[in-house]
Amino acid sequence: MKKLLIIIFPLLLTPFISSAQDYYVLHAIVIGNDTFPIVYLKKIHIISKRVFKNAKEELRYKKLKRDVLKVYPYSQLAVVTLKKINNNLALLKTRKQKKKYMKKMEKELKSNFKDPLKNLTVTQGKILVKLIERETGTDCYHLIKELKSSFSAFYWQAVGSFLGYDLKIEYDPQLDKDIESIMSVIEE
Repeated sequence: MKKLLIIIFPLLLTPFISSAQDYYVLHAIVIGNDTFPIVYLKKIHIISKRVFKNAKEELRYKKLKRDVLKVYPYSQLAVVTLKKINNNLALLKTRKQKKKYMKKMEKELKSNFKDPLKNLTVTQGKILVKLIERETGTDCYHLIKELKSSFSAFYWQAVGSFLGYDLKIEYDPQLDKDIESIMSVIEE
């Protein structure tokens, strides 16, 4: 009896299954007598398995990946905050209003990010500077100069050079291939 039910039950469901077909309407282009469907696919990145020369190079890459993953959220927050600040500054009319707004934002940013950013290593700071430049298209020196003053930009450039990095350096995907490959995986 069980065997009979196992055979009959799927046969009873067949009309319901076949009537519940999904249909997709595709756009197409006709060239001559041929019709070609137009299908939009998601962008994919094909990355070959990384082969390292030695264990030291593999360890260096893993540290870089860890550091990029740590500072990536800060770079995204920096971009969002920068857009917000620029939009709000465009709405303000007088220089006094802009200066007051910038003081308020600086105080707010310091209270939110001073401690977490203080705990970054020098290498993580370098990566953060590169990622901010990558995301905004403007190096950190010019961002500081635009938002604060030339003197502040000069001061932070001097502090940065003391720690071993340059705020004026532009992000180059060819020179920073490892960072770029890590970012392509993160941004998927």
